[in-house]
Amino acid sequence: MITHFKQLFTEEGSITSEFHTPTTGFPCLSPGLAQSLQQPFSTREVVLALKDMKPLKAPGPDGFHAFFYQTCWPVVGDEVCDVVLGVLLGNPLPPGLNDTYITLIPKVPNAERVTQFRPIGLCNVVYKLITKCIVNRLKKLLPDMISPVQSSFVPGRQITDNVIIMQEVLHSMRRKTGVMGWMAIKLDSEKAYDRLRWDFLRTTLFRMQLPDLLVQVIMQCVSTCSLNILWNGEPSGAFTPSRAYGKVIHFRHIYLWLAWSASHNLSKHTAQRANGMQSHCR
Repeated sequence: MITHFKQLFTEEGSITSEFHTPTTGFPCLSPGLAQSLQQPFSTREVVLALKDMKPLKAPGPDGFHAFFYQTCWPVVGDEVCDVVLGVLLGNPLPPGLNDTYITLIPKVPNAERVTQFRPIGLCNVVYKLITKCIVNRLKKLLPDMISPVQSSFVPGRQITDNVIIMQEVLHSMRRKTGVMGWMAIKLDSEKAYDRLRWDFLRTTLFRMQLPDLLVQVIMQCVSTCSLNILWNGEPSGAFTPSRAYGKVIHFRHIYLWLAWSASHNLSKHTAQRANGMQSHCR
């Protein structure tokens, strides 16, 4: 059981190849948006991130709920802000701050298989404040940066829209006449974006022209964490992941945004090459 879930956070075999993406066609930040991301984080952003947390969610390894920080903010606020804003300015994470417990939640009653458990990450509140400040800034950019064909994680869009679009596409294909036909390909992409390599994340962030400091902070947060799987309530031994597993990381919807943007760009790049080859053959 423990071995299975540890493998979710590590590369299969010895992978040394570098992730490559096309250098054109990526959604990039405008100068104005890039400038807004380069602004220093403020104490107000930290306070808003804390207020937005549910007070009694399961605590991380340090045992403190968000409720403790919310009620004792006049006492601990200055010290917490110093740590959070320091990391957001590029300082190293304090030891143990991004330690994370992984608890296994059964998906079905009387679960017997490892696939019937869902791993959930339990992070320290101060670490979540760092990630939440970054996510709150990036969320404002998603409607402008994300592909119009993605339905998830964008306000006003629903994943069920894809079902309607697919029905309309198949209906049009059935009614089409003429020599040139259409073809639909169904791809099984189950869990395709759950596990992402660090070099994929770093390359995609730079392709989208996010500020260097912000990329550095994000990569430090995700790639230096220490995970510990809880079994019968007891830690089973810490290990350092070599890739991201989206279900337990607080950048999850940002991960999916990056993965979808990269895959959509690759699809466009492939389609353009295919069209070029078709035109050449004609």
